[in-house]
Amino acid sequence: MTRAAALTLAAIAALATREASAATRTYVVAIGNDERPVESANDDVSSLQYADDDAAAIVSFWRELGATTELLTVLDAASQRRFPSLAEVAQPPTLARLRAVVSTLGARFEADRRAGDEPSLVFFYSGHGSAGTGQEPSLAMLDGGLTRKILYDEILAVLPARYVHLIIDACHAEAIVRPRDAQAEVVPVDEADLAAYAARNTLRRFPQVGAVMATSAVAEAHEWDEYQRGVFTFQVLSALRGAADVNGDGAIEYSELSAFLGSANASVVDPRAKLAVIVRPPDLNRHAAIADLSGARGRAAILTGIGPEVGRFFVEDERGNRLGEIRAEAGYRYELLLPSGERLYMRAPTSEGSFEATPGTRVAVGSVVLAPRATRSRGAVESSLRRGLFATPFGPAYYRGFVDARADLPSVDLSRSAPLEAGPDLTPQPSTRAAARWSALALALVGAAGLAVGTAYGLEVMSKNDDIDSTCVTGTTCSSTDRARYDKDIADAKTARKLSIVGFAAGSAALVAGGALFWWARPRASDGGLSLGATVGPATLGATMGGTW
Repeated sequence: MTRAAALTLAAIAALATREASAATRTYVVAIGNDERPVESANDDVSSLQYADDDAAAIVSFWRELGATTELLTVLDAASQRRFPSLAEVAQPPTLARLRAVVSTLGARFEADRRAGDEPSLVFFYSGHGSAGTGQEPSLAMLDGGLTRKILYDEILAVLPARYVHLIIDACHAEAIVRPRDAQAEVVPVDEADLAAYAARNTLRRFPQVGAVMATSAVAEAHEWDEYQRGVFTFQVLSALRGAADVNGDGAIEYSELSAFLGSANASVVDPRAKLAVIVRPPDLNRHAAIADLSGARGRAAILTGIGPEVGRFFVEDERGNRLGEIRAEAGYRYELLLPSGERLYMRAPTSEGSFEATPGTRVAVGSVVLAPRATRSRGAVESSLRRGLFATPFGPAYYRGFVDARADLPSVDLSRSAPLEAGPDLTPQPSTRAAARWSALALALVGAAGLAVGTAYGLEVMSKNDDIDSTCVTGTTCSSTDRARYDKDIADAKTARKLSIVGFAAGSAALVAGGALFWWARPRASDGGLSLGATVGPATLGATMGGTW
C-alpha cells in the first residue's frame, strides 16, 4: 500500500469515527418574568403568579433529558419550595443577562460544531406580552422589552444552532384564571400585505426555527391556580413527556404536539378559557423533534398504559408540581417519562393513588391502586376549564384527523404506534375484571362446597371409628352378624376418609384460586369499585369500605 493510500484510508477512518461520535447537544434558555412591563402605563396590568414556575418546570424537564439549561427568573418563596434545586442557579430575567447568556452559548455552539456535534436550542418565555399603541410588541423583561428586533437580530441571527424551538407563553394575571394581552389591538390585513410582511419580518428569515405560541379566541391566554402555572405551558410539558408520542418512537414532533394541544382544548366551551395555539415547524425540516425521550428512558421512570383505563388523569410529585396529564383514546398505548427517585401521585377526577418512581422502572397505570378523593370547582371560567380540558381523548385516531386538516404539519409514521419497549399489557380491563370477579365468586362457592363435603365425610369417619371400637374390638364376643357389620364399617370408614381428603383438597385449591383471581381482578376505584379508608383522630379510630361489585 502506498503512503498516499494509507493517508487516505486514515482520513476516511477518522471522518467515520467523528461522524459516529457526533451527537445532538440540547441547550435550553427558559425565561419567566412575573413582573408587569416597565413601560406599561396601564394600571389594569398586574403581576403574574406562575411565570417563574413555568420556566422552572421547563428547565426541570429538559434537565431530565440531559440538556444544558439556563434559567432566567426570580423564584418566589412558594416556587423555591417546589423547585428547591433551581433557586441557586436562577438568574434575573433581564436583557443584560440574556445577552450574556447568548454570548456564552454562541461560543459553545461554535465549539460543538467544530467537534462534529449539532447544537439545538429551546428558547422558552413566560410572562407579559405588550403591544401598546405606538410601541413595538415585546415580551417583558425586568429592564425593558424583548422586542422582535432583539429576538431576531441578537439571538436567532447570532446563534449557529441546527434547530431553534421557540415556545412562547406570554400572559398577565387576573383572579383564578388570569387573562393576558386583552388590550392588544387586532388589525385586519389583506393577504398581499400579510405575505409581504411575513417575508420581511417573520421567522421565514430563519428556516431552522420553529415556534409554538398560545393565544385564545378572545386574544387571551391563561394561567390557572390549580395548575400553579400557565395552562399552555402545562399542556406542552404533558405532550413532551410522551403523551403526544402517537407513533412511540420517543421523538415528539410539531405535528404530534399540535394535535395533542388540539385535543386538550377541544372541549373547552367558554371562549375566555379556550386556547388557540399557533404551531409552526422549522421550514428546514418539518419533522424536526422538539424533544427526544429515547436517551432518558433508562434513568427515568416510565408510566405505561392503554386507553381508556382510568380515563383522564394527571401525575404530580411530592411537592405538588404537576408533571403531565392525559386522556387516552381506547387502545392508545402510551408512555409518560417521569422523574425518578421519589414517590409520585396519580390523580383522576374522583380518585387518586401513588407509586414509587425508581430509575429505569416501568409502572402500569392499571397497577396503581386508586381511592376516592374530593373535588370542587369555582367560578364559570374555572368550571369550563375543569370540565373541558383534556375531555377529548387523544391517540392515533384523533391525530390522523387533526393532521389531515393541516397541510403544513407532516404526519409521523404510525406504522408502529406502540412504544418500542412496551411489552404486553397484563392489566385487566374493567369488563374483564368484572367477569373474572364473578368467576372468582364461583370458585369460592365451589371451595366452600368442597370443604363442606370434606367436613361431612370427616365426621362420618369419626362415627364409623366409634362403631368399630364397639364392634368385635371391645366386646368379648363377636357374632357373625357383628363381624359382617364390623367389616362393613371398616370399608365405609376407608371410603369416607378418601372422600374427606379429596373434599378438603379440592375445596382449599378452589378457595386459593378464587382468592388469587379476585385479587388480580379486584375492583378499582376508577370503576366505581371497592375502596378502603381509615379515620384516625384524637379519640376515634375507624375504617370505611365502599364501592360496587
